[in-house]
Amino acid sequence: MALTITVNRWQYSTTNKWHISSTFGNIVYQTPSKSVKDRDTSAVFICTHNIGSYFQMMWYKQTQGTLGFKLMGNLNGETDQIETEFKNKIFLNGNGRRNGTLTIKNLTVDDSAVYFCAAYDTVL
Repeated sequence: MALTITVNRWQYSTTNKWHISSTFGNIVYQTPSKSVKDRDTSAVFICTHNIGSYFQMMWYKQTQGTLGFKLMGNLNGETDQIETEFKNKIFLNGNGRRNGTLTIKNLTVDDSAVYFCAAYDTVL
């Protein structure tokens, strides 16, 4: 259930390409499975689930060499809440009840990470 953005540092200096791949879980799905992005462009990831009682979708970032995850933001129904650190970096769209989109803007080397989407229930 992880979406991974990695930067090939050898190609970075000559082609400015980003290598993006993802893996899938059983109930919560993330796409795309693989794509290549240019530096200073945006990456768009889609998270879907089919768990009828789950209303929230959370996005997390795990950076290589660090322990734990950083919460980037969430969709509670159609309402997004982005953590302060990511306010100028990401955009969330969709509905936590079914599907959501994470857009990471202006890709840089600092965006190399594993990105996780998680869905869970909550009291509205």
